[in-house]
Amino acid sequence: MNYSNLQFRRQFVITEHKTDTFDHWQHVRSKNLHMYAHPDLDVTTVKSDELDRSLSLIGYFIDPEQPGKTNEELLVELLQHSNTIEQATDWIKGLSGRFVLMIQNGDDAVVLNDACGLRTVFYTEYEEKIYIGSQPTIIEQLIPLKKGKSYREYLSAEHSFQGQDWLPSGCSLYEGVHHLVPNHYLSLSSLDQTRFWPTKPIFKKNLNEAASEVSSMLKHSISGSCQRQTLALSLTAGWDSRILLSASKECHKDIYYYTQLLFGMNKNTDDIKIPTTLSELLGLKYEVIDCRRDPPEGFEKIYLKNTYLSHTEGLYGWYNRIGGLLEDYPEHRLRISGNCTEIARCSYYRSGIHPEINSSSQLTDLVRGWSKTNFIKEEVENWYQKSGKVFEENGLNILDMFYWEHKMGSWQAQHQLEWDVIHESFTPFNNRKIIETMLGVDIELRIRPECTFFEEIITNLWPETLQLPVNPPPSSIDKFKDTLVQSVKNSLSGTKPYKVLSDFYHDMQKVS
Repeated sequence: MNYSNLQFRRQFVITEHKTDTFDHWQHVRSKNLHMYAHPDLDVTTVKSDELDRSLSLIGYFIDPEQPGKTNEELLVELLQHSNTIEQATDWIKGLSGRFVLMIQNGDDAVVLNDACGLRTVFYTEYEEKIYIGSQPTIIEQLIPLKKGKSYREYLSAEHSFQGQDWLPSGCSLYEGVHHLVPNHYLSLSSLDQTRFWPTKPIFKKNLNEAASEVSSMLKHSISGSCQRQTLALSLTAGWDSRILLSASKECHKDIYYYTQLLFGMNKNTDDIKIPTTLSELLGLKYEVIDCRRDPPEGFEKIYLKNTYLSHTEGLYGWYNRIGGLLEDYPEHRLRISGNCTEIARCSYYRSGIHPEINSSSQLTDLVRGWSKTNFIKEEVENWYQKSGKVFEENGLNILDMFYWEHKMGSWQAQHQLEWDVIHESFTPFNNRKIIETMLGVDIELRIRPECTFFEEIITNLWPETLQLPVNPPPSSIDKFKDTLVQSVKNSLSGTKPYKVLSDFYHDMQKVS
């Protein structure tokens, strides 16, 4: 089978000169810049000769308050109502989507992206010319890149996160190649990143008010995307997919619902059993896709070339999941993702009690291997020193922001970048207004196991989706059996099984 159309699928590159390398892609010229985008990636440009301004959108955005408006209509509105970068960044605060936005005023230009940076931006300078791309490997098609000290240090370190390695936002493994951090814009004249959010303290809201606002924004985000193209939504037993299922009520008849059957799962696994039963109760079009198969022959070469941090290892690796979806996932369906809610669920302090953070080392200790890797420690220290006081002044917990700008801005962004070979992703919670609203709710209403705030959202939108429990706790015996299976699988792939069992033992000690 020919997979050539999947090479760098839904990726882009911006240069200061024309190139033949991507002459089969979409090509848009804006003054001295040339944008090349894969045929499956949306590109929209509007300009005003009178104002000597132009806006270029790579990807898409949706305004929950105006869900029927197209990318072009929203760009025109932005062009008319934002004369400065401050006005522009304030205007896009309420937008959902996955995008890169380039704003050109005269000879100056800035680049920024969606709330969590899920449409990634990497950039470098070579022979006094700027190169911007969705990730370093695509830039490497145009200029030579060097893997230097950071790359060697990274390979020698123990830096695995459940088989899904990731770096802090801002850096890369190539010398001189940088990553745009969420909530920053990049000036092309200086190649400096400037933080543009937050600008004011988080406003506190009560349960009913916040749940009502988030419910409305989610519902309209999904209805807006449904007007543009057909949708797909992956269901599990968890909170994220249940919330989005409830938000999809108005257009559920047009949505393809599915669950990925992964290694270690069976028909009695909660993530299979609950969505299957719930789909029958609600009358959804639903399928279980077997992702335990090896990807087709010839696919791995394309997959490995598409990003420089491709994840092919691990029991629950993305590569096998993607390979399983390659043949069974319905073509040209926008996949709705439930990520980014974790920002508001106190993911790094599950008790709801935020610890005192006095140094960046407390942050690097959160990710295995980071505290042993110098360039990672330097990157986190730089972020901590520049942003820590800004968060404190605006009533934001630094662990929430670490999760937002690094875990979502790097790990989740890399996840969606790799899955671009299968589908475009839409994450309705990837919206600054939604995240602000969630963070304004009392912490005790947001944390597990009750997740009172999120249950209220579901009740507002489609209460029948709560007929079955969300994330029912596994019994100790079931959890131990699952852990044994995982340890055996990991031993075959090189992961130390005793480490898995040790982690399980310590988890059970915490429970008891």
